Amino acid sequence: MFRELTQEEVYFVTRMKEKAVYECRKNAGSAKQHVVRDQIICFPRLAREGEEPVLFRRVEIWDAEKQEAIVFLSNLLAFGATTIAAIYKERWQVSYSSRR
Repeated sequence: MFRELTQEEVYFVTRMKEKAVYECRKNAGSAKQHVVRDQIICFPRLAREGEEPVLFRRVEIWDAEKQEAIVFLSNLLAFGATTIAAIYKERWQVSYSSRR
């Protein structure tokens, strides 16, 4: 479904499943304190022979209040890690603390 959404230019931010199998293509990096990881990834299962892989953004944010990481998946590659987290937070009213 993610491949089709991306090809149809439907953009999303969602939580990523813990057991998802992915390949990291690039560490995007972020200087923000609560950003644990910011990666450009692809899913091998979505690969189609002869086509370039569909790329996604994997953003891991640390929630100091709950003492846990929250991992987001998006096809908004040009947006920053904190913007992706803020989109999810605004949509679902999820709170996270930026203290680490």
